[in-house]
Order: sequence, then structure tokens, then C-alpha cells
Amino acid sequence: MLELLNESLTGVDAEIGSGDVIKADWDEDFRELLSFARESQKWLAEFESTEKERTGIKNLKVGYNDTFGYYVEVPKSRSKDVPPYYMKRQTLVNAERFVTKELLEFESRVQDAYSRIEEKEKELFAELVKKLADNLSSLRRAAEWIAYVDVATSLSLAARKMGWTKPQIVPERILMIKNGKHPVVEWYSDVPFVPNSVDLGASVRTALVTGPNMAGKSTFLRQTAIIVLLAHMGSFVPAQEAVVPLTKKIFARMGAADEIIYGRSTFMVEMTQIARILRESDEFSLVVMDEVGRGTAVADGLAIAWAVIKELSMRKHKPFALISTHYPEIAELSADLPVLFLAAQVAETEEGLTFLYRIEQGVSDKAYGLEVAALAGIPPHVLSEAGKVFQKLSSQDLFLRPEAKQMRLF
Repeated sequence: MLELLNESLTGVDAEIGSGDVIKADWDEDFRELLSFARESQKWLAEFESTEKERTGIKNLKVGYNDTFGYYVEVPKSRSKDVPPYYMKRQTLVNAERFVTKELLEFESRVQDAYSRIEEKEKELFAELVKKLADNLSSLRRAAEWIAYVDVATSLSLAARKMGWTKPQIVPERILMIKNGKHPVVEWYSDVPFVPNSVDLGASVRTALVTGPNMAGKSTFLRQTAIIVLLAHMGSFVPAQEAVVPLTKKIFARMGAADEIIYGRSTFMVEMTQIARILRESDEFSLVVMDEVGRGTAVADGLAIAWAVIKELSMRKHKPFALISTHYPEIAELSADLPVLFLAAQVAETEEGLTFLYRIEQGVSDKAYGLEVAALAGIPPHVLSEAGKVFQKLSSQDLFLRPEAKQMRLF
């Protein structure tokens, strides 16, 4: 128990025996010792002021170092003016250091006080540890109940404040969320959150969400996973209505990160995560995967994404899966698969691209990469050059024309 508490103080700016661990008012003797130690600076300031007055040496000062302890320092030019009760302790290039009987007595009292503080705090800490050890089982039970009440209270307050609803958890393989929201994004957003729905059943358990970056695809995936998780916690959920299948595992492959220290690139990390999802997911799983295959060449990425979608949507024990992509070509490649096609809605106007954050049935007709780049502040002349190349590549229809080599994979 003592070792455990000592470890819990690691990294905290306090050490047992320093006087900063036990509260001063916990023990009267301890409080007096701390009070004297903390008043020592005030005593030294008063002592310095008194000695300046006594000696007439206005640039006299009192100091301390670990070798000689406390001292009175005066310039060498005034050392002949020090009173006879000053005892020389050290000579410097431009100054002389002295001690007095009064200062030595004070130093002794301070050292004794700090020694007693260290001893007393360790004693008080040991007493505390014993009391805790004697009541450890009760404290653990209390901590568990406090944690339970904290979580339940927080969830109930959030449900009341944010208008959450009671979900249904059913044995049937149905995932139906009506007007679901992302609770964290809604809480911190300065604008009204746009709710979205999803409806998957026994035959179609995979949804493919197309649309540009920044249009709300990742938020939609995350909020679906959060709603399923909250429902299984026994919480109300941020949705108008929610019917959730019994779910044992939630797999999420979101964002992009490398593990260079382990020799794994961003794409390798992505592939490793997808490999685990394909191995371990089953009919009692929920899978959310964001932008599959984006870390490699376009043709490779499209091929991998399509194969992953096919595997998840066609296998015998298929999970519920929500997969997002900014490649509209994947929807064409997946046209014959049992997939629900959803699209993040945007509006194109003369002023530019407006994200509507609505997820509706359908397929996005383009990725809007150049438009998003413009919103991000890419210089116009760079965008102009990119536009020329984009038109050239689009006219060649590199990835979807029947005679393209990549099509042989499908």
C-alpha cells in the first residue's frame, strides 16, 4: 500500500517529507513547524534591515548557500566598518561574508525545523497509509459507487439537456438511427447540428458514404458508433429514435497516423488495422472505416477499398459496416454489391462550395478536391495548374473505362 501511494505521487511537485504533501491543519505540531519554516524569510528580511541600521552599511545583504549556510555579506570597501560581534566566514574578490551569534542560532532553529518537518510528515503519511489499508475494501466499494453515480448522473444530465431518447437494443439484425447526432460536436458547435439517419437490415448491412472531404462523412460514422456504444452502456442516445442490434465489438479505422518508431508508415498502419477488422469482425460487430485506401496510388486504393467493401458486405457472418470514401468511382465498382449508397450533400453556387452536412441516399458525382483546396487557401495560380491536369486526367477516364488494366481485377 505504501509503495502504491508513493508511486501515485510520482510526477507531482511534492515529496514526502518536504512539507507539501500533508495539509498543515491536519496536525497542530506539524502546523507550527511549517509556520515557523515559512516565516523564516520574513525573519531574514527583518534581520537584514536591522543590521543595515546598526552598522550604517546600506548595501549589506543576507544570503545563504549550501556550503556555508546563512551569512551577512558586505563590500570589501566597508569590511572595516563591521561591528566586532561579526565573525568572518568567507572572503570573496569584492566582498566579505560574516556570521553573527543571532544568525547562527536562527540557522540552527531552521535546520531543526526542517528536519522535524520531514520526520513529522513521514510519520503522518505512514499513519494515513495504515488507516487507508485498514479500510481498503470499503474505500474501493465507495470509489466504485462514486464512479458509477458520476457516470450515470453525467449521462442523465446530458440526456435531459440535449434532448436524447431511449434506444431499443434488439436481437434482430437491425440498425436504424433516425436523426442521430454527434454529442461532442453538437455540444461544442456554435451552429445548429444537422442530424442524419441510417437504416440497415438483415440483407444489407453495409453503407458506403461518398462525398468530398469536410462534408461530414467522418462525423456521421463516428456518431453512429457512439450511439451504438451509448445504447449498450444503458444510456439514452443523441437521436430522435434508435433501434440497435446486440453488438459485442465496435471496430473503428479513422484518421491517419504513422508508427515510424516501429517502422510502419501511415498506409501500413491503415492496412494493419483493416486486416485486423477483417479477421475479427462478425455478425455481432459494428465497423466504421474512414477513407479506405487513401494512403497509396489511386488505382491501388480503389482496388483495395472495393475488395474490402465486397468482403464485408458479402461474407456469411457479415457485420454492420459504415465505410466512407471521397472516390465516387468506388460506388460504380460496388454497384452489384448489397450496399446502401449514401452521399454527403453539398451545394455549388457562384460563390463556391457550401457543405450542407446532410447524408442522403445516393452517390456523390465528384470528389470536389479542387473546391476544398480552394477553401483551404491554396493559391489561385496553383489551383489553375491543378485544374488543367485534372481536366486532362478526367478526359482520359483512367480508372473506369472498360479496357483499363485495373478493371481486370473486378
